[in-house]
Amino acid sequence: MNIPWVTGGDFNDVLNSYEKKGGLMYNTTSTLDFNAFISASGLLDVGFKRSPHTWSNNWVGSQAIKARLDRVLVNSLCHANFPGISVQHLPRGPSDHAPLLIDLHTSQSKPSRFIFQNMWSTHDTFMNCVTQAWTAQDLWSPNPFIKLQAKLKVVKISLKLWNKNVFGHIDDNIKKAKEQITLKQEIFDSSPIVEHRSDLNKANANLKHILHCQEIFWCQKSRVKWLEEGDRNTTFYHAAIQGRHTRNFIHRLRINGAWCDDKKMLMEEAERCPIENKG
Repeated sequence: MNIPWVTGGDFNDVLNSYEKKGGLMYNTTSTLDFNAFISASGLLDVGFKRSPHTWSNNWVGSQAIKARLDRVLVNSLCHANFPGISVQHLPRGPSDHAPLLIDLHTSQSKPSRFIFQNMWSTHDTFMNCVTQAWTAQDLWSPNPFIKLQAKLKVVKISLKLWNKNVFGHIDDNIKKAKEQITLKQEIFDSSPIVEHRSDLNKANANLKHILHCQEIFWCQKSRVKWLEEGDRNTTFYHAAIQGRHTRNFIHRLRINGAWCDDKKMLMEEAERCPIENKG
């Protein structure tokens, strides 16, 4: 699916034991199949607000059964276009299933923090950039930690500029490398001499190196360390990152004993109260 994709409704199954309450124990085989289907389809569970269960048999006492049978799943393109997507479980009313309300609001962008990229170390000029920045700061201080802090700050600024002007954006580098391969291939096809074949081989090698940098970048960003090196897992890394972003997104907080999902109130409460007082 090459477009943003949202699929939702009654899947008639749960993902784990926490999504069912009461009745017989959930079917382990069915749950494993459901998890495998989601993984194989490259989908992500959006999560939810309000009640944790979407279905109830509406019985009372020990015969009451509740479960989260309804959910919304999205692909990576949908999550990339709508990073703030959320789902709210509405009251069931006279039905035994709760309606799902999808909100495609987009979150405001915020300044990104500096993160050292492992792929930088593969560039020929990386060590030279770090060395020059490290030796450029000659601050004297009786406290060695102040001197270390000053040097690290200079290195950070230098790496930011170096990344922008020399290393470049990884996706742009891939696009330029592919354009170079197309050009060199046309030249070699029109004039198949040794020099042109050598230029084509260099262009192919350059693209391979950039793709390796891209894999290092997404591997570091996804924090997945157990996959075997040498196998390109970029799509999997994308899914892992987006899944972590979904889990880390705060949809509601407990304020004065009651759950609140109003975005403005959540921002005000986050600024006003210490974290340990939030639910």
